[in-house]
Amino acid sequence: MNSFKRVFRNTCTAVGFCHNFAISEKTSRIPIQVTYSILAWNYKVAGKFGRYGLIGIIGKQHSPYISVFQPQYLPSRFLTTGRCVMSSGYTNNNIENMDQQETKQGFRYLKEEPLYGGKWLSLNKVSYQNPNGQTKTWEAVERTTRNEGSTADAVCMIAILKRVLHYDCMVFVKQYRPAMKCYTIEFPAGLIDPNEKIDDTAIRELKEETGYTGTIYHSGLATSLDPGVSNCTVVQVSMQIDGDDPININKAKRTDGDEFIEVVLVPIHELLHKLNDLAKDENVVIDSRVYSYAVGFQQSKEFFRSKKI
Repeated sequence: MNSFKRVFRNTCTAVGFCHNFAISEKTSRIPIQVTYSILAWNYKVAGKFGRYGLIGIIGKQHSPYISVFQPQYLPSRFLTTGRCVMSSGYTNNNIENMDQQETKQGFRYLKEEPLYGGKWLSLNKVSYQNPNGQTKTWEAVERTTRNEGSTADAVCMIAILKRVLHYDCMVFVKQYRPAMKCYTIEFPAGLIDPNEKIDDTAIRELKEETGYTGTIYHSGLATSLDPGVSNCTVVQVSMQIDGDDPININKAKRTDGDEFIEVVLVPIHELLHKLNDLAKDENVVIDSRVYSYAVGFQQSKEFFRSKKI
């Protein structure tokens, strides 16, 4: 425990993004922007922290919530964190009692009434009770395609293309989104088919959208996509593509006439810079998951360059 306290004090300037979130080991739906705002901590480096793993402190205005991300619950290559703008004002008692802290929400779901139903989406009125005992309503969008018993609607592939004598590249897709009325730069993604496993969906969708065949090295949690609007959830799947494999050298081009998708390769070492350049086009918007990933990756490079660990 003493080593844990020491590490905690030494990391009181750690980085991150999304504030106003309280994350604990019991959290079942972490906002996806938090998941993508990764620091890309190398697991071997974080392993120095022992069984306590990486410390994450999420500032919820004046009430700090402390969370310990234990290594066995995290991806094999990366550890994730939310906003970690820490101060040294946390006492040893705060740390020792963190496991006993409980966040009492005081909210209760009551019922849901359909307002409109389409082929892919439905609009519903959700009734719930707030901590004051008042009944409130909320307009929420749901996908009509979620499979029974599934916790996720879709998969999103974080794919890295590796080739000899080439920089490693992130694989994105550029496509027109009618709701945005413009093009977007996104991770390849797709809905989970009935009776389909998440890993199978990831491999299939990557092939369909980019032509590449990849290998999965990690599947994450089902995380919320836009919790203020929808209950849609997505699983992030980390993949690696062998660009020197003949199957990827001679990859088949898309023949699906319903989707017009352009594959965009961005060298990972200049990821944020290239995305900023792409965003200069007034008809292009960068998906928040992609941009959060890029900012997190950039800050991880700056953090480790400063030799704070």
